[in-house]
Amino acid sequence: MHDEPLTLQIRAVDAGATFVSYRWLDDVDNPVVRRLSPGAIRQITSQLDDALIGDAGADGHRADDVQRALKGPLSTTTREAEFSGNLAAQILGADVSREISARSRRGRVTVRYTPSPSLARVPLDLLPIDGDIRLMERAQLYCVPPATLRAGRAVVPKRWSQELARRPVLYVIDPEVPAAAGLDQVLPPHVSTARSGVDSFVNLLERTPHTDGSVVRRQIMRWKLGEDLRNNPGRMLYFGHVSANRQQPGSASLHLSDGEYHWGLCAVKGRSHRPFSALDLLYGTKYPSMGPADVAIPPSMEDRSGHSLWPMPPRVAIIACEGAVDYRSREIFGLVTACMNSGAELVTTTRWALPSDTVMNDAARETSVPGPTTRLALAVDEAHRAADPVETLNRWQCRQLARWRDTSDLQYSPLIWAAVTDHWCEPLDEDAEVHAQ
Repeated sequence: MHDEPLTLQIRAVDAGATFVSYRWLDDVDNPVVRRLSPGAIRQITSQLDDALIGDAGADGHRADDVQRALKGPLSTTTREAEFSGNLAAQILGADVSREISARSRRGRVTVRYTPSPSLARVPLDLLPIDGDIRLMERAQLYCVPPATLRAGRAVVPKRWSQELARRPVLYVIDPEVPAAAGLDQVLPPHVSTARSGVDSFVNLLERTPHTDGSVVRRQIMRWKLGEDLRNNPGRMLYFGHVSANRQQPGSASLHLSDGEYHWGLCAVKGRSHRPFSALDLLYGTKYPSMGPADVAIPPSMEDRSGHSLWPMPPRVAIIACEGAVDYRSREIFGLVTACMNSGAELVTTTRWALPSDTVMNDAARETSVPGPTTRLALAVDEAHRAADPVETLNRWQCRQLARWRDTSDLQYSPLIWAAVTDHWCEPLDEDAEVHAQ
């Protein structure tokens, strides 16, 4: 499937120090291995903490943390170039950068990347490899989950086809969350407000075949989500809140409209809201003792696995705060891997938290409609329509990079568009044969 001379596998492992291997598929016996000392990792972590919005607390992200990121290393082109250059020198190194540049003269390079927890937030494709030429301008990158997932997944993904492309899409756009949960909606409330971006999603649904349960700023509960998923949509796009505790693999959750009296495996948030977690996607209702004893499971949903209740389409997008938190835990498990276990081949999501359109428009020199975070979600939706979604998203990100260089306007900052990356877990050849049978 891959052109071996133009395919680079990058794998990082934290083992006291962090070891990063770079292996070209036409020269697998001669990898380049870089060792990053604990001190170097602390320095990289500090640079990322300065540039990005930090982990959310119980009530979401603090306003001062968001404002710090908007004034940090990704706020101007000069500071961003220094930030990206420093990371490149530490992580890629000169030899690897030169080899990527040299091979890219023969064609576009493909990078298959499995990060370690310490490097999970690094925007590897933003890093320069030749002067100010970035990796994304010479290569398309996607993340690859651990081999154990690919070999042991519960559901083999369907191969993308024209028939699937014509299927309705399940859109879950800024679903209503119980008020006591303390989570503001991602989009401002008034459709008539030009800055809200709501109209962009309303228009998207008007021109795209979608499932009956698709919502824009309305309620959707986990059982209705499952009903729509069991009707085999071609793909799914979620745009809303995600939360996770990095110390608890499986805690990563979508915030739908479920109240405390809806059964699930995640603890209640804010006394009135039960998030929909990666553990729900994995276990379903197979282990009722793991959930609340005082909440009943609907009889038709009892004793069912997660992939039976919520089977995922081949392409899933989760545009939210750090949807790919899976990779920041030593035990890699979260929404990305749970979706892949349930049938997704491609999951596109974010490496770090995103600021809202309102915050970005307040900070940028000019107001944009739709705002930059909404534009990101719409670009991912467009990419997932394409025959090659990874290349399509890569080309869009390169256009954002060009605008960032030209304008240095915060609305085109990599803080938004470099957050997103593709996670690809294609079926093994023998899996595809089983699926065909």
